[in-house]
Amino acid sequence: MSFDFENREILKPIKMPDDSISMTATSDNTTISTLFEKFSVNLQTEKDALSGAVFTGFYIPVKVVQGNKYINYIQNLRGVVHKDADARIILSLDLGGKLITIEFPYGEKTEVDLFRSFPRRVKNGKTNSYLATLAITVERRSVKSIAFIEIDSFDLAIGIMPKQK
Repeated sequence: MSFDFENREILKPIKMPDDSISMTATSDNTTISTLFEKFSVNLQTEKDALSGAVFTGFYIPVKVVQGNKYINYIQNLRGVVHKDADARIILSLDLGGKLITIEFPYGEKTEVDLFRSFPRRVKNGKTNSYLATLAITVERRSVKSIAFIEIDSFDLAIGIMPKQK
């Protein structure tokens, strides 16, 4: 898959064979949207384990317009989190080379629609690619506790900044 800055479009939209991840461009061709069908950890019954983990990732070669000094990324993550105080959920995100950790710690009951935005400005260099790895780790202290997290989508808006004088 490749993103063409000049035409503001994804050159090869993809859909994974198992239909668990799909990537498309928005109608204005400025954002790559990754939709997840099964990117979740669900520990809610006594038959479920005390811990669980899942991860995914994707790579996008970026064709850049020459003469630009910076590339701007706006990365938006959406999902849902439900957990008891006896559970803990950790999101570890490596987004374009920057590690971000989001923790929903023990001791707090959490029921939220998750939205996080991560703007980033990087120097336009020889390696113009975008690599993201997303990992979810869930722990619970008792089989009676519930812990559920599902990531629905990850949007990546890629923009360029002209060379500054």
